[in-house]
Amino acid sequence: MSLRNGYEYPYQLATGGLDLYHDLTSIAPYRSPKTKNCFYRDGVISRLGMSRLTSTEVLSGKAITSLHRFYYGASSKQLLAASGTTVKKYDGVSAWDNVATGLTDGAQVTMYTWGPKDAVYVANGNQTTFKWDGTTKTNLGAFPSSTKQFIAILDRLVWIDATNPSFIQYTTAFDDTVVEAAQNALKVPGPGIIHGLAYHGLITDVGFAYKTIVAKGSSVWLLTANDLTPASIDARLDIISENIGCEAWRTIQSTPIGTIFLGTDRQVYLITYDMRTVLIGSLIRSNRVNEKGIEQIPSGQMDKPFAVYHDGFYKLYIPAQNGTYNTLQYWLDITRFAQAEDGFWGPWYGPFTGENISHAI
Repeated sequence: MSLRNGYEYPYQLATGGLDLYHDLTSIAPYRSPKTKNCFYRDGVISRLGMSRLTSTEVLSGKAITSLHRFYYGASSKQLLAASGTTVKKYDGVSAWDNVATGLTDGAQVTMYTWGPKDAVYVANGNQTTFKWDGTTKTNLGAFPSSTKQFIAILDRLVWIDATNPSFIQYTTAFDDTVVEAAQNALKVPGPGIIHGLAYHGLITDVGFAYKTIVAKGSSVWLLTANDLTPASIDARLDIISENIGCEAWRTIQSTPIGTIFLGTDRQVYLITYDMRTVLIGSLIRSNRVNEKGIEQIPSGQMDKPFAVYHDGFYKLYIPAQNGTYNTLQYWLDITRFAQAEDGFWGPWYGPFTGENISHAI
């Protein structure tokens, strides 16, 4: 009980999280108009502190634009970071050692570990792609320098590139030196380019299976591939959303309740395991003049947001209004995810402020 003007008032803890959607007089008693830098789990908890891994910068004066945890061999692991014109590995003590130099400054680096080759595959849409096995960098001449991202589907290494931005291309089986002919690439319908690829778990009539999400600016697709051999190809594309896309493809994250992403309409969506698409971000879209939510993301910065699934939260990182860095975070508690009586999904918490984070893993 709290004392106010000589009277005791019961204040209910914000177990339902943040609510930017309703005006102050309409917010449910179990939600809060702001949960800045805190969340509720058996009590209100302040965002935990952070510590610096090392005082040595990856590249002096340059932001880290991509991180990747590379597991290889029997028990080896490395932390890889892209910054400015370089990709480097952490030596485990305090320093960063070069993996690659001479990259285009500012180009988005992507990294993907392919188990069959026990290597991480690196692309940035500009320079020759390469793989790294923990000690040796090997250039991959079979792929165009415009390659933007790698991912594995079945026994193939799959990629997208800026030169053929609506096509999914792939290698021969378990090979990174021979690629299938261009006429065998998979054309993704609809306007705009493919911004990124990600995995999605799906419950099928024969059990659980991983499919591939294909994110375009104006639509989202699901790729099901049973065989990518050109002579016997068995693959199909199904539309997930024909009028909402996902430019911020790094926000696509698999969670225990399904796959979550930030749409081009600045709304958050959940793709469930049974292929329903559910709008779940309304509580962090502001309708109040004195507050800003995810609706404020600058139109020219939609490639900046990203998300991680960590500690039971889907953590969404976005730029603030007129900003160019991810200075705001909103967290969805997956462990308590539910639809309230008023139809809104949550609980969401935030904004979390005070940090400029370009990428996290």
